[in-house]
Amino acid sequence: MTRLAALLIPTLIAGSALAAETRLSGGEITALLPEITAKTYDTFQTFSEDGSTDYRASGRPSTGRWRVEDNRYCSTWNTGGTPIWTCYEVLRDGDTLIWVDPNGERTVNTIERK
Repeated sequence: MTRLAALLIPTLIAGSALAAETRLSGGEITALLPEITAKTYDTFQTFSEDGSTDYRASGRPSTGRWRVEDNRYCSTWNTGGTPIWTCYEVLRDGDTLIWVDPNGERTVNTIERK
């Protein structure tokens, strides 16, 4: 058992050191989003190449638009008025996406490939 622990502990430490949040560039955001669904326990969001996006929270749908601006993901939602765009930094850590809003608040999603 001691030998096994001696072998596994350095591997686990090295593996955790490799996992790190990386800020995505505009090109990376544009390439990634149409290929995935961003999910939490009760929400999911899809992104189309044409700039449309669908979001469902607790079964309630919302539709909107998305684009990349200054290496940030920006979105607006169909509310019937003048579009208000909000932009987010996008970080990735393996199969996790972290959206950072203008106030620094973070929203964490799991990446699911389409």
